[in-house]
Amino acid sequence: MKKRNLYMAGIIICVSALLLSCNSKEYDGSEREWEEKFRNLKTTLINRYRPIWFPPQNFAERRVFTHNLQELLVNQDGKPVLFDGFLDDITKDGNQFFVHFTSRLSDDASYDRTVRFHLRCEYGDVRSLLEKPPEYRDVSKYLFLKGIQKDFLVVAQITDAKKIVNYTVLATSSEGTEQVDLEIRSPDTFSVNGELLEMVKYSKIPQ
Repeated sequence: MKKRNLYMAGIIICVSALLLSCNSKEYDGSEREWEEKFRNLKTTLINRYRPIWFPPQNFAERRVFTHNLQELLVNQDGKPVLFDGFLDDITKDGNQFFVHFTSRLSDDASYDRTVRFHLRCEYGDVRSLLEKPPEYRDVSKYLFLKGIQKDFLVVAQITDAKKIVNYTVLATSSEGTEQVDLEIRSPDTFSVNGELLEMVKYSKIPQ
């Protein structure tokens, strides 16, 4: 009887392991399928708009000035920009709607430098978001800035770029018996204006 119980337990363990393996393979397969759909979507947008991908890789290795953004995003003979954006807000000024995104200044998630895009748009571009707002999570923006979570893929025509003035916080801290002066500066942040051409929410890409 004991041997029979051990035999049955062995069968159950094997079946469970097989099911877990199948589920894992199924998940890996669906993940690869989604990534393929994302690549196809990105390729479609690139073929449609011939945009500049933002941010360029070398921004992670260097200091970025406003002039660099002006040359990259504005002075490009009308070429639009394609970027990953986190939806910050939707506003209306008179009859004109605006959609506001935050994007990383580099693909290196260790940096906190950001670009804020303020884009003119049509009501039809944001109607679904206004009628059915996305789910709110406190950590969503942090996860986006650290490259863990994606929000929107955005194509926009940029008209100008400027730097937001850094703020500095001065404080005093006790280090043992000594007083230590601290100076904390905000990370580089830039403000960019333009017009929305197209935006796609990552969660809307079919699984």
